[in-house]
Amino acid sequence: MFSEKNFLRLGAYFHDKLVGIVIVVIVERVAIVMSSFSHTDYLKYYVYDVLLHEVRNIIRSISSIEFIYYGNYCYNKGLDESKSIRGASLISSPAYCYMNPIVKNLSQSNTK
Repeated sequence: MFSEKNFLRLGAYFHDKLVGIVIVVIVERVAIVMSSFSHTDYLKYYVYDVLLHEVRNIIRSISSIEFIYYGNYCYNKGLDESKSIRGASLISSPAYCYMNPIVKNLSQSNTK
């Protein structure tokens, strides 16, 4: 499903100590930030900002990628502002759901 070329792992070091990491997975034309961690004692050095900046620089050089996905809009003012400060914008798209008619009929008959 995934190959090594679909993963991007970046680490931030401070005096030979790993203080932050970000993991990105590339699926089709989207780079998805899967996980990011930074040591609490080093937040004053903006480790997360530096890592995301480098992710954007690397992704910009890959012509097939159109979007970087940071996560869902969560209606939490602080989290959403944090994403928008870093250049994120909200993209709305329709969601589609297909239900197999056989499964739908089975699920309805089990509830009766």
